Amino acid sequence: MARHVPRVYSETLCSGEFELTRACAHHLVSVLRMMQGREFIAFNEIDGEWMCSIESVTKLGVIAKRHTFIRKLEGSVRRLAVASCIVKPDVMRMIVVKGTELGATDFFPLVSTYTSGNTPNVEKLSAIAVGASEQSERLDIPKVHEPQSLVEFIEKPPEGFTLISAIERTSGSANAISVMDADLSGDCCFIVGPEGGFSEVEKALLLSKTTAVTLSNNILRSETAIVACLAVFNAKNVATF
Repeated sequence: MARHVPRVYSETLCSGEFELTRACAHHLVSVLRMMQGREFIAFNEIDGEWMCSIESVTKLGVIAKRHTFIRKLEGSVRRLAVASCIVKPDVMRMIVVKGTELGATDFFPLVSTYTSGNTPNVEKLSAIAVGASEQSERLDIPKVHEPQSLVEFIEKPPEGFTLISAIERTSGSANAISVMDADLSGDCCFIVGPEGGFSEVEKALLLSKTTAVTLSNNILRSETAIVACLAVFNAKNVATF
């Protein structure tokens, strides 16, 4: 059986020798107990993915060296955003993990009327996105944005995104996601509500300002709704991945 080669994100991956970031060095040396001479894979969205080795381990840091080029990110990355109303911390972490695995490039935490969680720690969620990218063999790292209000996000959305909102039980006001007619050839953003759903005011705003879709006859948890949205998107755009 082939030996598993650890895979880590490195912001610095220049030619020849380079110093690992503190987080990367800690993972390889302190967690995985790797020593001088051991091989690992390092990547980032600019330099691509390389087979590397640990050259030296000192109290001042870890020096690595890249050897063999593996692959590089080809073309521009289509932006695929998840705008999730804030939920409990463990669910927010799951949203970032699953969203990263399914290709999300941006996460927008939103504060809504029925928000059921505390303001998320953006730094911690960003670290989770890095770990999920390492595990899922992505070359890019999703960006976790600072929280903002749902209404503000809808009124002033990020430029270039087609907004698609998942609204359940709308009495025929939204089509099933499988037949949505929104343009999915550009940048897309899926908006998902909290455990308590959207308020009537928020729902009316979403119906007027976004493409509203339904995901199921049942009420879905936030993380399930996000997985459903991204899975349908990937199914419709598999040739671009």
